[in-house]
Amino acid sequence: MSEFEKHSWHLSTAAHDGIAAIAFSPDERGEYVLVARSKCRVDLYSCYNDFMWLQSYYVDPDFDIQCATWAISPSGIRFFVVSGLSGQMVAFNLASPAPAHISPSYASAVQDLVCSEAGDTVYAACSDGQVRAFEISEDLSLSLLATFSHIPEPLVSLAVSEEGSVATGTTKVYMHTHTLSPLT
Repeated sequence: MSEFEKHSWHLSTAAHDGIAAIAFSPDERGEYVLVARSKCRVDLYSCYNDFMWLQSYYVDPDFDIQCATWAISPSGIRFFVVSGLSGQMVAFNLASPAPAHISPSYASAVQDLVCSEAGDTVYAACSDGQVRAFEISEDLSLSLLATFSHIPEPLVSLAVSEEGSVATGTTKVYMHTHTLSPLT
């Protein structure tokens, strides 16, 4: 069994909301980590400066964040997307604390977000039992590409492989695996 080092950080005394999602930036170095709070706030930290706080990003105060992922625009702009119970997906450019774009998920709630290995497609695990794929536009908006595999129960977690296989977890302790084949 391998050994590993454990490090703990108290991320902020000003943030009273729990952590809903954590994601490392998708570059080779893992330069940033974003910490999505359950209520309307995302904090960005530097991995190279002992997890020093860099910036806070805010969405509507009633927005319950459930998940987050990093993505890359067609021109190579690195950004992140958060979503949650509202069914909206909010994209943030690192240059501004305000949302860059808000896109619909076409579902009542998004429980998990995953970006493709290439960084050009965002997949959403939705409470209606479907996985939705979204194309990333230059303005950081997300356009629905396809809806995949309806499972008759809410999806709560998602993983997508380079080869196009998807694994979804449900609220009823099931894991489903299949190859992505669009329904729409």
